[in-house]
Amino acid sequence: LEGPRSGIWKYGEYVYAEENPTVAPQIRWIIGFNESKILLNNPKITDTFTSGNYSYVDGTIEVWANGNPFTNYTFTEGSNGFELQINEETNAEFRVTFLTTVDKDTNQSQKNDALLKWQGGEEKASYTVKQREPDISKDATVKINEDGTKSIDWVINFNNNGEVLHGVTVQDKYSPASATVSDIKVFENGTEISRSVTGPGEGSFSIEMG
Repeated sequence: LEGPRSGIWKYGEYVYAEENPTVAPQIRWIIGFNESKILLNNPKITDTFTSGNYSYVDGTIEVWANGNPFTNYTFTEGSNGFELQINEETNAEFRVTFLTTVDKDTNQSQKNDALLKWQGGEEKASYTVKQREPDISKDATVKINEDGTKSIDWVINFNNNGEVLHGVTVQDKYSPASATVSDIKVFENGTEISRSVTGPGEGSFSIEMG
């Protein structure tokens, strides 16, 4: 027979600065434990930054017990994570939140493991926040030229959140393939820049963004 379990879960999500979404985001991590509300004798959480490509943001740890702020704990930061010791016996349901940096250099996934130790044994939970992906959108405006003909201005927007990108190629396909495409321009944060363009021809063109 298996004994009672406290229960533990883990979650993480990107958090962007509302006033400037182009700033590298942070990750908000959440640990929940003791949904069973069994009596725990000074339980301890060991949180490990498993992938090693992010770090704790000072002063962001917050702890709640049954939905109320909780302060009777000891927080010890380590080289690759931290320990959180609850300094009392309790049957409360806990939630712990904190912020970390992101992998802004190589934009890889960030894995985190949490271990709950209590008198009944050990319980684990893991979560991986996947690498960030650039958003992309495309808009079109029909205009009437001076000679009465019509043309379409196309605008492709991508990476509005300022993610770290490497080896990016933007490819555009259009139909009919016989359409005339001209005046291709590339802008970065509102400033026109020079990039290598292949085509247009046979219904497509591509831009090497680097």
